Amino acid sequence: MVRTVRAKMEETYGVFAGDNVWYPVRVTDISEEFDRNEIVEEATDSYITPHVSAGGLAPSGSLDANFRPGAFFPILYALMGTVVPDGEYHKFTFGSPKSVSMEIQDIVEDKYDLRRFTGVGISSVDFAFSVNEFVTCTVNWFAKDYTVMLDSDSSGGDIAEKSFVYTCMYTPEEQPIVFWQAEIYRDSEVTPMLVFKDLSMTIDRGLDEEQFVLGTHYRQRLVRTGQTEVTGSIDVGEWERAELKRALFGTEQSATTDNILGNLKLTIKCAGETFEIFCPKIIYNTASRSSTGVAEIETSFDFRALNTKTEEFHIKAKKAAFTDTVTGVLITDDPTKMEYKEGEAIDLSGMEVSVTYTTADTVAGITYDQFAQYGLVASPSHGKIYYASIYEGTKVWVSHTLSGEYDDTTSVFSTES
Repeated sequence: MVRTVRAKMEETYGVFAGDNVWYPVRVTDISEEFDRNEIVEEATDSYITPHVSAGGLAPSGSLDANFRPGAFFPILYALMGTVVPDGEYHKFTFGSPKSVSMEIQDIVEDKYDLRRFTGVGISSVDFAFSVNEFVTCTVNWFAKDYTVMLDSDSSGGDIAEKSFVYTCMYTPEEQPIVFWQAEIYRDSEVTPMLVFKDLSMTIDRGLDEEQFVLGTHYRQRLVRTGQTEVTGSIDVGEWERAELKRALFGTEQSATTDNILGNLKLTIKCAGETFEIFCPKIIYNTASRSSTGVAEIETSFDFRALNTKTEEFHIKAKKAAFTDTVTGVLITDDPTKMEYKEGEAIDLSGMEVSVTYTTADTVAGITYDQFAQYGLVASPSHGKIYYASIYEGTKVWVSHTLSGEYDDTTSVFSTES
């Protein structure tokens, strides 16, 4: 079983944006919940409810992933609400939340099943920076609507839109960030502090999941019902006393409390500045120390992030390497062999494909063994076993992973008698 996820920005809330670029999101865990919000009648003349109706449609879920900055563009944009280009980076700041369309595809026993969610709002994202781990994140979301597409066979034979058959492809720049690539800077210091052992941060936009109105069972918009909260916790080594003083007394120099909250400017830079989280001011609100036996003393602080008069919280992410969008896929030559015996392996030799980009460049003569290099996938794939009940009369489809562009062969499969 294989599960893949991709997302793209919407122009209008809840309306699938077919022309926008897909971004693949390689995940480690996926959960989906389809809450029908049942409305239960309670009657005095019955021991058991006499009637139940469906309420507001409330799909939701979460994604866990090793964090890849470029691939997370639509999720960060939807979460933060505002993005501006900053050289080779995207700079995200807080604004009105945006929505995305998201597809989750399952491949089970050569069957492709897909759920397309529209009007997806990102309610919160949790980042975790931990020793000897990848930098991870958890994305919590809810949606307006969903469509389920069930595939009768591995070729997508019952689906009018075949372009949903895809896999997630990444360039070397889009490998996950490792803990030792995450540097933490305090105030205006130019060298990173090597005292932090773990750091977690949650960005919660305070979205209202109950935006229902009379006359429809769909959510109508993305609305914040509370202030955006950026909170987190920091663990430091037992030898670090400066931050402990700052948390306990408000400054590193104090020895008695004046009831001042300790604060600092915090910057997290990852993988050679591929990704940055900038907090112009964080406030320590809780400090704790604990130990067991002779183990190291565990020292941790909880914090809340604030804006200042001159600086604001922001996230910067290097643009993905795959933003040169494919605008066309064309099968220029069909496979040499399209007639097969029952149980014979399908051979895509002889098939050639050309790919056109937004730059107007075209790469021609791409053969099936080069598909992965260009983010292409064939259905059925080379080597798939031919069964007449599945493939006879169907075509070979070739689609581009990120853009959804696709084409099919002119000829169809036939069964050799």
